[in-house]
Amino acid sequence: MTQRANLGSRRSSALWQQPAGTRYNAFVVCRESHILHAEQTGSRFAPQARLVCTRITDGDEIWSHTLPQPVVSNGCSVAADGTIVVCLRDGGILALRGGPPTR
Repeated sequence: MTQRANLGSRRSSALWQQPAGTRYNAFVVCRESHILHAEQTGSRFAPQARLVCTRITDGDEIWSHTLPQPVVSNGCSVAADGTIVVCLRDGGILALRGGPPTR
């Protein structure tokens, strides 16, 4: 049986923070140790988007992948085999899977 802390009477403090100015369209917690998030910067007419994996404990970026379009709100999921699926604003769908680097 998992026990959860009661934070109702205790003050909590942030482990880390991301700077303002970036729009986050989707979050997925992976294996209780990483956060996968789709972020968007730039203007509405010239958005720049990427998918980022961040370590939960310290906020360090593990990897990122540039996307051709921003992700729709909550348009990101991770399958049981680790495949990442994102739904893009232009209607496209991307499936990404990690592997060894290519040369």
